Formats: sequence, C-alpha cells, structure tokens
Amino acid sequence: MQERHDEAAIIDGGDTTVEILKTYAFDEFGGGYPLDIRIMQEDARLLDAQGNLVRDDPGSTGDYRIELLHDGTTWRLVNILTLEDIE
Repeated sequence: MQERHDEAAIIDGGDTTVEILKTYAFDEFGGGYPLDIRIMQEDARLLDAQGNLVRDDPGSTGDYRIELLHDGTTWRLVNILTLEDIE
C-alpha cells in the first residue's frame, strides 16, 4: 500500500489487519461488548517526495481487549487495553 502523507511524503507498506480472538456477552458493568483482538501491522517505509528513505518502521503485532457500544446510530469504541494489562 502506498499513501501520500504530509508534504508529498509517501508511506509504503504498513498494511494493517485485525483478527477477532474471542467475543464476550454484553458487559452490564462496562456497558459494552468486549472483544479480544489481534492487530497486525506490516513493515512500512516513509519516503520523501523524491523517493528517498526517511524512516523504516518495523511491523508489529499486539493483542487487545476492546469494548464496543452501539449508540443507536453507530458503533463506538468505549475502551481498549492490552491483554497483558488484564492478566
């Protein structure tokens, strides 16, 4: 993936995917629907307008618990924590 960003710089790579690891019932106390997810982002490179490398960003993977709530119109992110913080 290439994307123009800030003064003709180009971001090359960095595709992101999300995998649902586990779903939970509605959390009455928290007021949302908890999900455990894994976010994976591929390596990315930031290039200037001439195509010169400005920065290499290594990919990363993280596991999170998010809580979603539907407000009658759209889904809202209520909370996000790393699974490490929960355990």
